[in-house]
Amino acid sequence: MTAHPLLAFLREFDNFDEPGESSGRGMRGLVAALGLAVREHPEWSDLVPAAWNVELTELSARLDHPDLEIRRMVSHVLEWFWTEADEALQVIKARLENEDDAPARFGLIMAAARLGPHASAPAEPWFAGLLGAENDPVVRFAAALGWCEHMRPAKAWPPAAVLDALIETIEPGDAALEAYWGGGWDTGLGTVQAALHDRPRDMAYVLLSIAERHPQMTPAVSSRAGQVLIRARQPKDAAALVPLLARSLHDPDERARADAARALAYVPGEISRPAMDDLAAVLDDPKAGDHALIALAKAGDERAVPALLRLLGEERLPLWISSALEHMGAHADALVPAVLRRLEDVPPITVVFLEGGGVQVRGGLRVYESDMLREVAGWGSAAAPLVPQLRRIHALYLAEQERCAGRISPDFYPLEQGILVTGRALELVG
Repeated sequence: MTAHPLLAFLREFDNFDEPGESSGRGMRGLVAALGLAVREHPEWSDLVPAAWNVELTELSARLDHPDLEIRRMVSHVLEWFWTEADEALQVIKARLENEDDAPARFGLIMAAARLGPHASAPAEPWFAGLLGAENDPVVRFAAALGWCEHMRPAKAWPPAAVLDALIETIEPGDAALEAYWGGGWDTGLGTVQAALHDRPRDMAYVLLSIAERHPQMTPAVSSRAGQVLIRARQPKDAAALVPLLARSLHDPDERARADAARALAYVPGEISRPAMDDLAAVLDDPKAGDHALIALAKAGDERAVPALLRLLGEERLPLWISSALEHMGAHADALVPAVLRRLEDVPPITVVFLEGGGVQVRGGLRVYESDMLREVAGWGSAAAPLVPQLRRIHALYLAEQERCAGRISPDFYPLEQGILVTGRALELVG
């Protein structure tokens, strides 16, 4: 036969045997039921191609197998019969009329979705008929998910019936998906998110609708909402999720609070602005506080000032200090004195030449103070009180570079970096 069309898919299984314990057991059972010989301790990437090499009629006969785990696995193989897509789809349609196991029905529909683009006639009308509220919820969920994953044209808007089916059937769909894959593969929400990865506006609508319709799923929805907001190429497309994340900042679970604050800290301030009051309320939260501070500061909110002053007074600045200072120029009057005090404490820089040829740099700007200066200098004339200290530090770096001339390279990073950062800051401040 020709090269397997499923080889690229199976590369996902390079580092583990199977999607889940029951699915692995079921696939080994299916291969045994087909009378196939495989190597000892076979992996998923051995089993699926082996079963795919049998005749369609022989494989489809196992759709009547009394072992549910084996029966469910038939669809994992059936979906790759692309050259016999018409015949395979007829097998699926016939089996759906009699299949009483929800995970097996889910698998049959998902297999049909992967086969659909290879059929001689469009499969979309049949799928559209499965989306209505009169259908089995698991079939509706699988039809909607399958359309999104395998039949949706690139960048196409999902029809309203697809989104409605995902929203209304997420719970039974999630249970069927987990059983079909054997557990541990992904959740229904996670799979929907992956299927709509390029449609953040639609995914936001789905998540908000699920939270409203299935309030018990709100924690899971909130976690996904943060991911959608962060990953959206245009955060405004997922901005409708901000109020949901704002409510999650008050969740009893500290991880939920931290996830929500992290997502809000990631996006521009104009996107997170509706959550400012909620962010300010968790500034002292051990897990969410730092992210809340970044989000407030990116929006230029004055409630970030006290926390920034505390940070600027600490020995070591955090890695994210530049994100917190970039948009706080309107509050320069309050913040510049704290920056000035840090600069006044900057000692002369000295390059120490060690025995054996090594060098050690002492003094000068401390960790992340260069990042601090880049952002504060961007405030322009509002940072003018820093000029005398900037000139002093700039001169210290120049003097040490001159002292070490001939012993180190002219572009020796610790000195060159200090010269460039302070020089650029002087240019910007004026």
